[in-house]
This record gives sequence, C-alpha cells and structure tokens, in this order.
Amino acid sequence: MNKAEDFKKWCAERIGHSSQIKLALEAISELEESISDSNTSAFGDGWYDGFLAAQKLDEDKDGYLEDIKEDEVRDMSEYAESKHAELKAKTA
Repeated sequence: MNKAEDFKKWCAERIGHSSQIKLALEAISELEESISDSNTSAFGDGWYDGFLAAQKLDEDKDGYLEDIKEDEVRDMSEYAESKHAELKAKTA
C-alpha cells in the first residue's frame, strides 16, 4: 500500500476525533479536484504546504496529525504529484 492510501486509511480510523483531520482531507480533496488547473510541481508543493499548515493548526489540539513525520508528508506529496501528472496526461 502506498503512503497516500495509508494516510486515507489512517484518517478513516480517526475521522470523528479531529476537525484538523477533516480539514486536511478537505484540503487534499480540493487539490485533487484542481488537477486540470495547475501544473504538476505546483500541485505537489501545494499538497505538501497544505498538509504542514494543517499540522500547525493541530499542534495545540489533541489531534493525530503531529504523529506523521515530515518525510512521510513529503512521500505523500510526491505520490500526489505523480498521480497528478498521470491524470493530466490522460486528459491531455
């Protein structure tokens, strides 16, 4: 299983526990919907920055986002970027 799928599964197990997790999933969904409106590198950068912003919002809460390490966020961002490139290629 890849990192993005691991994160989605991890979120599904905790979805009722944190508004920050819901925020992170909503941000990811918005980014996924904007595939045709952005370039691949900007998509990956936005995904990464958005996730780190959600983690900062979660710092003072009793959430779970802080449990995810920066290298794991980078891996998920790179995965999202590769999927973005694949989807753009399919729609071109």
